[in-house]
Amino acid sequence: MITAIPMIALSEALPIPSCHLNININSDVTMQSSDDQIFSLHRKNLEFSTEGFPSSETPTAGQIVALSEPSTTLGLLFQFIYPQRYPSLEKLDFDSALVLAEAAEKYVVYAAIYACKFRLIEFIDSKPNELLSFAAKHNWYFLIVRLAPLLVDVPLFELSGILPSQIYTSWTIYRENWLSAMHNAAKEGGNLAP
Repeated sequence: MITAIPMIALSEALPIPSCHLNININSDVTMQSSDDQIFSLHRKNLEFSTEGFPSSETPTAGQIVALSEPSTTLGLLFQFIYPQRYPSLEKLDFDSALVLAEAAEKYVVYAAIYACKFRLIEFIDSKPNELLSFAAKHNWYFLIVRLAPLLVDVPLFELSGILPSQIYTSWTIYRENWLSAMHNAAKEGGNLAP
């Protein structure tokens, strides 16, 4: 005889992990967020998972390292330095995802950078200007290429302070080709007889 297994919502069965990571067991470095939250971490994990923190050979003499990011951002970021399942970013709003991506780039936390790429790409239609600024700042060329068709009509003077010169030159050529194609299409469309 087969017994029916009651179905429950996944959120009831699996607890959602907190964004704050505070592992005290044998921790050897202490970080403090801009809102005074303390994070006790392991220097070896920082060394092997990032490039933005000093190596485990660097003495800290028990000092607390003050960071400029809020605890919500650091709590997520530090989850990417431990060998565990990384947190899902699917419910992270655009501003939070962008702040996390900035921190991931600043401290060179590759796993977080990769996760942020997947999350931020979902905002390509709703936040193209902000994404272009971020992508240009951090050399996310794949995102710049994805944004080009959406922002091709933006006047060049608006992009001159955003795009680095090598990208600006390519963007200008792309835009001129697009304008030429639109002009030719309009001209040919006027010559068509009904």
